[in-house]
Amino acid sequence: MTETLDKRIILNKCACGSKVNTNLKCGDADCQEFICPKCMIQTKTVPKCRKCAKLKKNPAFNPTPKELILSFVVCSTSSIVLSIGINATLNIINNVAPGIIVFYLLLLVPPLLGWAIGNIIERTSKYKKSLTLTLIAGLSAAAGHLIISFGFQVDFFYWLISLAITIYLSINKVKV
Repeated sequence: MTETLDKRIILNKCACGSKVNTNLKCGDADCQEFICPKCMIQTKTVPKCRKCAKLKKNPAFNPTPKELILSFVVCSTSSIVLSIGINATLNIINNVAPGIIVFYLLLLVPPLLGWAIGNIIERTSKYKKSLTLTLIAGLSAAAGHLIISFGFQVDFFYWLISLAITIYLSINKVKV
């Protein structure tokens, strides 16, 4: 009797093919698969295999294609329009004010653009978070930063720090 019991335990391999001995069956009434602790998904009631657990991506992290397109169009358009306006304003200030003021404005204003883009993309995506939205926000902020600094002489190190802060502030709201 013990020999047959031992043989039966050895024959119960996990359905995933990991060659793990197990006596745990899927808790679904229609499923008779054996599952190992690595494969099991603990549902509210019983452990189940991946197929029976019917895993779905959390809607908070799954923007629809419509939301992605809307976010891309609105963010890129807003970034370009705001950047051109800021660049024109800085050009006017450059003709009137001392150069040091323009230097500080070139370092401090683009992060405000990044913050604005972060808020815009957060609202257009209905407060969802995803890698794609992060990419859209970062690219829009980087493009805006380039447009703002176009035509000005800025030290590369300070420009890079300002760019990093701008991108961080834009992706902070939608990063996963």
